[in-house]
Amino acid sequence: RFAIPEILIHPTDIGIKQAGIPECIVQSIKKCPVFLQPILSGNVLLTGGCSKIPGMQERIQLELRALVPSHAPVNVRIPQKDPDLHAWKGGSMFAKSKDFSNFYVSKEDYEEYGHRVCDEKFID
Repeated sequence: RFAIPEILIHPTDIGIKQAGIPECIVQSIKKCPVFLQPILSGNVLLTGGCSKIPGMQERIQLELRALVPSHAPVNVRIPQKDPDLHAWKGGSMFAKSKDFSNFYVSKEDYEEYGHRVCDEKFID
């Protein structure tokens, strides 16, 4: 028998060939420049409804510790206020900021240039 939260950590336990939350966090961190990786592993923020599962913070912390280099800090936190809405609220604040226009592609530009506009704006 498996508890639902365990499936979020290790979906392979029930035959789902997909990374769990800890592996996804590490994959995301590894896509960033090497000098930022220890900073990111030391500042993991769990949000959403699943962050309210008792013991989730500690479990993610334990799993991450096993996946990141031993010299890198690992710190997993959960927002104290509204963890289930925290990411949405952060995105909403960002969308209202003056810098937001540097981080999106308009529908018109995408329809005219396709995925190339995203490559040029975000990758090159």
